[in-house]
Amino acid sequence: MKPGDVEFSIFPKPQLLVGKGKVTENIVEDLNNMCDDMLADPETPSYADKLVGEIHKGSQLQVDTMDKRFKQFKKLLKDATNIYINHYFESVGNTPIPYHLEVDDVWTVHQFEGDYNPLHDHGSEYFSAFAGFIHTKVPEGVMLEIETELYLSFHKQNMSSLKSASFICFRFG
Repeated sequence: MKPGDVEFSIFPKPQLLVGKGKVTENIVEDLNNMCDDMLADPETPSYADKLVGEIHKGSQLQVDTMDKRFKQFKKLLKDATNIYINHYFESVGNTPIPYHLEVDDVWTVHQFEGDYNPLHDHGSEYFSAFAGFIHTKVPEGVMLEIETELYLSFHKQNMSSLKSASFICFRFG
């Protein structure tokens, strides 16, 4: 084979797309009320067996995604994900392939002083999936530490979306 016998093109693919949005106070309030009720209810299913960190005072609990207080947040997640996916395909010059979004598995992690849950990612049974988190109650003084850690992790682990005050972060892969 001699040079010129093969046609070959290289197309840049973005490694990191960062989106920023706002979670309304009423959504955060609904989520906090739902989480407080879950924490107070001994019948709420535990996700402790899936925990990555060390939670001694808090807990990890399954979210009922059909709870009416979760409904607006679920819509926000799907809308933000649609925007992200469409922007990605635009940025690489392609038309989005047909896809279906599903909020599949949601849980809370209630952390208190001394509890630890490291930055990590989640696998999926699907070819591609989004995983994310939202902090809704963060003590003053801790927020700057968290934002700094997230900023650094974006560059180390290709995280993709941040919202401050109560913030949300997505990872796609």
